[in-house]
Amino acid sequence: MSLDNPIPDASDPVSAPSAGPSPRSAGSTPAAAVDSAEPVYAQRVPHGICTAADFATWSDHVKRGVEYYYFAARTTDGRTDVPQVTRQLSAELSTLALPRDPSERRASINLVFVHGTGSNRTRLSRVQRTYAAYNRYYPNLPGRQNTPHRGTDSAEDYVDEVCDFISDIPNVVLFGHSLGGALVAGILERHPATVRGAVICGGAFDFNQLPDAFRDALREGRLDTSLAYGKMSAEDELAFDTVGPDPETERVQLQDWIANSHLDFGTPQGRARLAQLDIPVVLVSGRHDYIVPWQKSDELAQAIPEAEHIIVNDIGHMLPMMWPERVRAVVDSLIARI
Repeated sequence: MSLDNPIPDASDPVSAPSAGPSPRSAGSTPAAAVDSAEPVYAQRVPHGICTAADFATWSDHVKRGVEYYYFAARTTDGRTDVPQVTRQLSAELSTLALPRDPSERRASINLVFVHGTGSNRTRLSRVQRTYAAYNRYYPNLPGRQNTPHRGTDSAEDYVDEVCDFISDIPNVVLFGHSLGGALVAGILERHPATVRGAVICGGAFDFNQLPDAFRDALREGRLDTSLAYGKMSAEDELAFDTVGPDPETERVQLQDWIANSHLDFGTPQGRARLAQLDIPVVLVSGRHDYIVPWQKSDELAQAIPEAEHIIVNDIGHMLPMMWPERVRAVVDSLIARI
């Protein structure tokens, strides 16, 4: 497992990854970062962010009951037909060779974006143009928009849904944000044959770190996120103003939080399975993420061989939406290693 030294160059808010692996003891912590006096992104609005008018032009695709958006590599038109992949043995899918040419290599990758709590496919797809070099899939988790519920809508049910969705898609790189990141960790524990790499962004969630008052309310079927978050970074406040509030109903948000409360990825058994991974994995955290503190991502990174953990200064939880170009650079770097 390798971890960047999170002391950024003055011109670069993202800490540069280390040149190679540098195993650390479980109790060690990264060096303190140098934060700017003024938030780097205080006045930033992402370029090319998609709007509701864009969503209205995109095709609604359905696969095994899961509604999703699809964008072909080198296009930003959500009306492109989804390629018909002949169902093969997963072992065959996992051995498909990638082209050596970097451009062709990217066009052979299928990015599958797994969204977070209270959200749906519209959240991460708002910055889909940033990833135009790749094929992009944006599936809904169960119980939102026209995607039906699955089982008891537990975290394991969510993982089952994504695993089914990707089972016949070759050369998958998973991208999970928030709850989606925690679910990606759960997917990786199963070692799906078609997955070639993963990016977990603000996704090492620990429900037990939340205040007792919030957890007690949730057990009573009440959702009060003000009890959960306490304070929020200025960047996250700007992010929610920019990309809008969670798009799903309070019922779905409650469903997701209950799923969060039963996340057990990272158990000793799960960590043992993660320790057997032989694909590249990168975790990305915001230094000012009060929802999923970077320290939890560091713990997860230590369980995965050769994983990188990149900590971004002066930013909070909504990094994929507010600085998509930087996150795409992480994706590009990971795919170059496949």
